[in-house]
Amino acid sequence: MAFDACCRLQDWTRLRVSDVSDANGEVGLEFGVRARGERCKTGHSQGVVLRTEAARAFVRSRSQSRPLSALVFNVQADQFRKQWYAAVKELGLAKDEVGPPHVLRHAGAAHLSLREKVDFKDIKARGRWAVDSSVRRYCKPHILVKMMAALPAAVEQLGQAFLQDPSSALRAARQVKAKPQ
Repeated sequence: MAFDACCRLQDWTRLRVSDVSDANGEVGLEFGVRARGERCKTGHSQGVVLRTEAARAFVRSRSQSRPLSALVFNVQADQFRKQWYAAVKELGLAKDEVGPPHVLRHAGAAHLSLREKVDFKDIKARGRWAVDSSVRRYCKPHILVKMMAALPAAVEQLGQAFLQDPSSALRAARQVKAKPQ
């Protein structure tokens, strides 16, 4: 979801069920809700519509049957960073090769340019960047290709399985983790 929406960690960790709109198969997210006195880096009431079915299904599953005031992702940013780095280590990757969770924002922008052929102006709007120089700093498709070339095949397969069916992939991962070593 953070990759799809080019999210900042502080945006999605504050996301409440009431900030998720689901209509006619589309899922929209609102960040920095003015009515709650919130602001995101580029202002109040910024938003994005999710592009992939995997991201839409994930957000829907996290939002269903929960109070409107509930957080969609019940995790603090520092806790998520620890989980992120633990997952990086578990996948056999080096922390400095992958980077922090914010890399999802970079990779999302690069992916839009490289794979989806989205133009610069639309990437800027999607990522909610205020200035062109920020988009150029984030949108570096050559780095995405370099990182993908170094990715172990098993990790790539896990990622593909997740994109096809996030719920099943997460269930399978939890089952593997629950088995005694």
